[in-house]
Amino acid sequence: MARRSASDDMSRSRNGLALPRRSSTAPLRPIRSEAAYREALRDIDALEGAAPGTAGFDRLEVMRALVAAYERSHHALDALTPIDAIELRMEQLGWTRKNLEGILGSRARVSEVLNGRRGLSLEMIRKVHLRMNIPAEVLIGPLRRRRARRARRR
Repeated sequence: MARRSASDDMSRSRNGLALPRRSSTAPLRPIRSEAAYREALRDIDALEGAAPGTAGFDRLEVMRALVAAYERSHHALDALTPIDAIELRMEQLGWTRKNLEGILGSRARVSEVLNGRRGLSLEMIRKVHLRMNIPAEVLIGPLRRRRARRARRR
């Protein structure tokens, strides 16, 4: 009996990319669980680089739309403050505060923004949005969550 290799489970697209066999034949379905979400991300990675006009490219576009819809409903950034969003994205990108200096300005300015002492200017919001791919709507919000005020005694 012949041994199966990992390449046996792969097919080749027209442009020579290795695609998981299940991606080319599995019907597209809404993403309803984290497991399906992770699988969709793996499929998107496998389809990256597909040539426009091919079936692989069409599938890639549909998969991206499905993932975006799932992320909007399950991984909402709306609950995050601008600082939370920046720190989360920094972690995802493997960035340190040093990487923000080119976007926000000096080391002192980065510290002021991340510690909530200085708000983001319109120019900073534009740069962060473009370079870190954080929705501008998230960056416009209040820097810190407002604490519930205690009733004052009279």
